[in-house]
Amino acid sequence: NRLQSHLNLSSSITDRSKAKNISPKKPDLQQPNAKVSKEGLSSKTAGVLGYINEENKTNQAKPLNDKQTSEILPTADPDKQYKFALNFALKGDYDKAEVAFKEFIKKNKKHKRTQDAQYWLGRVYFMKKSYEEAAIALAEYNSLYPDDKRFQETTLLIAESASNFAPKDQLCEILTQSLDFMEKPTPNFVKKINILKNENKCPGE
Repeated sequence: NRLQSHLNLSSSITDRSKAKNISPKKPDLQQPNAKVSKEGLSSKTAGVLGYINEENKTNQAKPLNDKQTSEILPTADPDKQYKFALNFALKGDYDKAEVAFKEFIKKNKKHKRTQDAQYWLGRVYFMKKSYEEAAIALAEYNSLYPDDKRFQETTLLIAESASNFAPKDQLCEILTQSLDFMEKPTPNFVKKINILKNENKCPGE
């Protein structure tokens, strides 16, 4: 019950070269009640947004049934397959949208629409209130596409997702790092992060 990937915001750091080789140590999963080590993960740690231990399973995504895990994309060119998957998301059929975008990403790894599919997969998880999965998918998106114009939007979604399942101390660290690591944050970004900090009674600097 822990976030399976550290939330990487390396693209927003001034010195990106230092962020490439950062690999936080994972806990020993053989030890009962093992806790994720936060050693070296200060609020200023380059390239790392932090680890999150999930204690509340309320918002965990339910496993898909056999029908949902089957391939659903039509036999068509990638552009039409992407539109097919996107249509599910726009109609609010998030379960099918999740399956379709996953299938698209798997089958079309080098297609120009794969970037958009990864973005929408994170958005779909968020709309399903599968917040841990949303944080993971969007963090992966930020890592793969650091120069995308939606970077601040996806970072904010990561922070909002974390606010729904992360322990308070780690959430406050994530929110602080979100501001520290963001280059030229918009007033709206700063406002929303500060609202989350105030709602969770995070200590000031």
